Formats: sequence, C-alpha cells, structure tokens
Amino acid sequence: MSAQQNSKRRLALFGATGSIGRNCLQIVDSYPDNFSVEYLSANKNVNLVIDQALQYRPKAVAVVSAEVTPEQREILKSNSIELLQGPEALLEIAQRNNYDLLVNAIVGAAGMLPTVAAIKNRKD
Repeated sequence: MSAQQNSKRRLALFGATGSIGRNCLQIVDSYPDNFSVEYLSANKNVNLVIDQALQYRPKAVAVVSAEVTPEQREILKSNSIELLQGPEALLEIAQRNNYDLLVNAIVGAAGMLPTVAAIKNRKD
C-alpha cells in the first residue's frame, strides 16, 4: 500500500441512500485520495445501497429494515461484500476497528445508539 493510501480516512456511512448520505458520497468522489468507503447502510433502499456498494466496494453493507432478496445477497457475496441485517447491524459496524470516521445520516433517534457506540470506540 502506498503512503497516499495509508493517509485515506476510512469512512463508515450510515444512511447512505438518503440525501445527506448521497451528498457525502459526492464529497468522497471529489476527494478520492482522501477517503475510502468501508461501510454503507440503508434503511429500506436496498437497490440503491447495492449500486453504491458496487461503486465504492465497502467491506460490508447494512440493511436495517428491508427484506434482501436472494439475488441481492448473491450480488453482494459475489463481490466479497458482507451483508449485515437489522438494527443491530449498525451497532456491530460502529464497534469495529477498521474505519476512522463515522458519518451518521440516519434520521431521528434511530441513529443515536450507533453514534454512542462509535464514540465509545474512539471514532470521529
């Protein structure tokens, strides 16, 4: 890995399919030498988060409250992208150590527990 890759901020983006999440990904696109996307999450928009995953190649995608079809599971699996499901998936990601920065674009109280978990895990 080059020194430039080592300086990238590894990003976990919760709420990637909403307007804030999509805007965050535009910033990533504008500064590709500064960021890598390690995790993405969506509440219900499985199709969009899979499209995003195919573009950004995160380690995992979390889908909080939608059904994921066998075909969608296979797309992720065949691209070596882990699928996590349910509200606990966000907590699991927040507690991992292989990201530097959490951008939590989840609306309302649903984003509180993952944010607290990330703070306890000493993440920005």
